Amino acid sequence: MHSCDGYVRILYQDLIELPWAHFVSEEDPADGRGYQTGSAEWMAPYLGSVLSLAWDWRQSRLTPLEVDLEAGLRTNFKVLDRHGYDLPWQEYHSLLVLTIERLNWRQWALACHRAY
Repeated sequence: MHSCDGYVRILYQDLIELPWAHFVSEEDPADGRGYQTGSAEWMAPYLGSVLSLAWDWRQSRLTPLEVDLEAGLRTNFKVLDRHGYDLPWQEYHSLLVLTIERLNWRQWALACHRAY
């Protein structure tokens, strides 16, 4: 489903069943704050469209590789509730994080990540 705002609409049940595939992971130049950072993007086909889910990641010597939630998540889709309305932002955001954590994204991030 498409709408005039350009986002594809999808039910969460459909979202979690999509065959997400890694598209790109990149490492950023060192930030000088003790973190190594980068970004990842995954894609999945859905009803003639391609959904995109992208985020930034970070890691330090003291912390594991994690999604950088402060940087925000980027998508071209919205998740619908059972009545067909967009989920409230906080619920939508939580479902995106759950979707990311179901992916094997750390493997791809580590492949482009320089070891400390």
